[in-house]
Amino acid sequence: MSGILEQLKTITDEGEILRMDEREFKAVIGLSPQAFVKLLAAFAQSEAELKQSAEVQRVRPRQRQAGGGRKATLRSVASRLGFILHYFKGYDTLDDLADRVGFHRSNASRSVQWLLEVLLHTLAHLNVLPKREFASPAELEAAFAGIEDIVIDATERPLRRPQEATTQKKPIAAKSATIR
Repeated sequence: MSGILEQLKTITDEGEILRMDEREFKAVIGLSPQAFVKLLAAFAQSEAELKQSAEVQRVRPRQRQAGGGRKATLRSVASRLGFILHYFKGYDTLDDLADRVGFHRSNASRSVQWLLEVLLHTLAHLNVLPKREFASPAELEAAFAGIEDIVIDATERPLRRPQEATTQKKPIAAKSATIR
């Protein structure tokens, strides 16, 4: 039996995904087959929207028709979604990822960049991305109302001290509270 990523290249319907071994699917992709299928339709829609947007913004005319040229290694939407989710599951090196899927590391890099954009667009469309910035401390407090304890993993960053004596004594006002 070939690996999950190899099987996703030849998927023709969602039922085939649902029949895959759930434990192995979660180990390779990071989601259950059921969650993967739910995400698949939104991912396909986001990919189509972003491709259409890129086509509209094209400055030079195409040299050949859309669909012309060499056929992609990751032909199905399921294989592309599986590829990017597998990348985030294990953070393989691009060389290892490319070897596993069957293309050059530069293509792996381009694929990761493009599919990351598609995945972020999909998750934003589904309203499942966490809020990362707040305009004020009051907005932060309102977002976490009812939660007693918050643990924040933060990195200290050096702050350049002002040279003028008058500005040294001013309190530093937070422009925005950011959670990362």
